[in-house]
Amino acid sequence: MPYRHSLRTRLILSYPLLGAAIGLLLAGLLFFALESLERQLMDTYVTGELRHFMDNTHEAVEVRTAHWVAYRTPIGEAPPNFKHLANFKSGLHEITYKGRDYDVGIAERNGNRFYVLLDDTRLEQHERFIALLLAGILLVTILAATWFGFWLSGRVIRPIKDLAQRVQATEPTAESHPLAREFANDEVGDLAAAFDAYQDRLTDFVCREREFTADASHELRSPLAVIQATAEGLLSNKMLPDALQPKAERIMRAAEGMAGTLEVLLWLAREKRAVSSLEDWTDLAAELERLVASQQESLADRPVALNLDLRARPELMAPPAAAIMVVDNLLRNALAYTIEGEINILLEEGHLVVEDSGPGIAPTDLQQVFERGKRGAHVKTSGRGLGLAIASRLCERFGWSLKLESPTEGGVRAEWHFH
Repeated sequence: MPYRHSLRTRLILSYPLLGAAIGLLLAGLLFFALESLERQLMDTYVTGELRHFMDNTHEAVEVRTAHWVAYRTPIGEAPPNFKHLANFKSGLHEITYKGRDYDVGIAERNGNRFYVLLDDTRLEQHERFIALLLAGILLVTILAATWFGFWLSGRVIRPIKDLAQRVQATEPTAESHPLAREFANDEVGDLAAAFDAYQDRLTDFVCREREFTADASHELRSPLAVIQATAEGLLSNKMLPDALQPKAERIMRAAEGMAGTLEVLLWLAREKRAVSSLEDWTDLAAELERLVASQQESLADRPVALNLDLRARPELMAPPAAAIMVVDNLLRNALAYTIEGEINILLEEGHLVVEDSGPGIAPTDLQQVFERGKRGAHVKTSGRGLGLAIASRLCERFGWSLKLESPTEGGVRAEWHFH
């Protein structure tokens, strides 16, 4: 599960929390022990003095010593300065009177009521001082634990940060340097060894990808060059029948489109920085006119109207093949969902809109059509569900945005923002 705080923060917080918990437990136990011992001693002392006063002072009404004062009164009465004690029951009590703390022992015998009052104000003051001292010790313990957690977490996290920096600086090339040898034989070393193993697998994958890209580029360009040369030869042949002229031109356009598609797919297989260095410009309006004209030829037997509205002629800083592939996929997607009706294409300065009058796309499908291999439920043409996925990847590479909407009344609206 994800954590809200960093590992170092959790380590730093754990020490003061643990120190506070242990400190509170020990301080509580110590204070409870002192309080219990004091209570036991005072109760024993007061009880003893009360018994001594009852047994040995006979008719004395008041006896004073350096630590306590004792009174004899009739039952129902109290000492002169402590009238409220008349309502207290026999036994031991703690009271505060006029800012002084007393331990009081009360007993009754032969119609008399006996009181012993022990002034333990200084003892209570010492007790409060001990409580403050324990609180101070607890605070110092928490601060010391926080400093120790901060110091120790820095030492614990340092190898992990070092490993993270080295991993971030590592490129997936064939000349990778093992990281495990630079770390101790501990958990961080195990993590570095695991990354070394992953790096080796990644390096093999990158090498295979580069080899495949180079092989595909070489092996596919050769037959495309043959097709283009053959089509050019046919078009330059004055003896070519007029009926074959459009077919030869279509072969030429298909070969050129396939060459552009090959280039785009090879770009997608490379790293992003390889695309960022491309500085080609595309006349989007001209390419759109050509694509619409080409699709018009294939709609001769379908009751679908293609309406093109050019309100601007923007020049797009991107290779023509990339822009053509995005537009072509949007058009083919609209044609796949529109059996009859119309498809409206609007080109403005910063974006392109393609709207169709098909049955629309269900909300659950609309969220998945950009995923590889996903297709809507109402599509009537063959395909593998790769067009919109490729268009989405191209938009991501070139910093464009692509959005599909399906209104409740039907149809699909595709918006491509390229500025």
